[in-house]
Amino acid sequence: MRRYGILILLPVLLSVTPCAAQEAGYDDGPSLEKLLPPSLAQNLDVNAWGWASYTPAIPHNRENYWDLDLALGATQRFGDRVAATADVHFLDSNGSPSGELQQAFVTAQLSEKSATLLTIGKFNASFGVEPRNAWDRFGGSTSLLFGAEPQDLLGIMLTQPLGNTHLTARPFVAANFQGKSNLEGPPSAGIMLEYRPVHELDLALTNWIGPGFKAQEYDADSDSDADEKDTPSSAEYASEEEDEVYSSSILENWNGPDFYAERGGTLYFIDAKFTWLATAALTVEGEGLLALNGPSGGTLGWGGLLLLANYDLTDRWRIFARWSFLDDNQGIVTGVAQHRHEISGGAAFELYRGLELRAEYRHDFSDETGDLDALSAHVTFAY
Repeated sequence: MRRYGILILLPVLLSVTPCAAQEAGYDDGPSLEKLLPPSLAQNLDVNAWGWASYTPAIPHNRENYWDLDLALGATQRFGDRVAATADVHFLDSNGSPSGELQQAFVTAQLSEKSATLLTIGKFNASFGVEPRNAWDRFGGSTSLLFGAEPQDLLGIMLTQPLGNTHLTARPFVAANFQGKSNLEGPPSAGIMLEYRPVHELDLALTNWIGPGFKAQEYDADSDSDADEKDTPSSAEYASEEEDEVYSSSILENWNGPDFYAERGGTLYFIDAKFTWLATAALTVEGEGLLALNGPSGGTLGWGGLLLLANYDLTDRWRIFARWSFLDDNQGIVTGVAQHRHEISGGAAFELYRGLELRAEYRHDFSDETGDLDALSAHVTFAY
């Protein structure tokens, strides 16, 4: 049975990066640096932004759902080789407020000749084709792969261009897969290789090895974990009402992985992506990921594919489309062992520099849960 719903998203960004305005060919807009004394603004970049979403009640759903993300960030430069960045977020989901230090890292240029960079702290992972924050993405809602891969890393990364090969290597050591400040157990390690032979084509391959995950067991007769995040089995979604609640939760996957699992075993993770500027107006992106998880890392944990296209009709109008697929073999990502597809598309219009309106239609379907059709409206600000 097909379900219908309306999803309204209101992302807001107040960015203060002056080069963005210059590249767009507009006059400089509002900037927080203009409020700072010149002596501070010379080496300090400050930015603030926000994002909000609202999901009206779907038929048979229990309640409306809304999210809020407000953030403040700053980068302080120390000379020509060292910079420190902090990015603090305030989150609120249906009246459950929380705070998050999304980024806090120091970057140092170890060698000017070889362009070697060292990054230490908590920083965005940039594994997949979808950037960490909504205002940097082409579309509206996040794909099925967004919550199946790291969005933040807590650790250390070295960035090293490899001569004139157009290759850049980024080996890293991270505390955990989900980017949280849980330092228990051994760390994970990996490397990202990026190849950009020409401006129009960018390829990247990331490998990861570290502690794996063990899907939580759901016991309907036990309430000992009532205050924790339980993992319902497929049978728990047998009713139409429960199925609706689960289907709508797929669209709330905007803050990164939140697995229905505990740490255990070994995880081998690989992610491949490409960005191709086919023409001056058409951008095509693709991604594939595979996670082998288990006692020896030899069992399929989850995997997925994504294909995205964005076409600029004019300087202000553009259209976008996306398909993503997730094989959640152990139910670690979504809580239900399933094969899920997502198809979405929409249009965007830039009213003026930094202000863009987006509209998106999305259809989700699975072999274990009901279908979901959703319309979404978006607005982004970038100043």
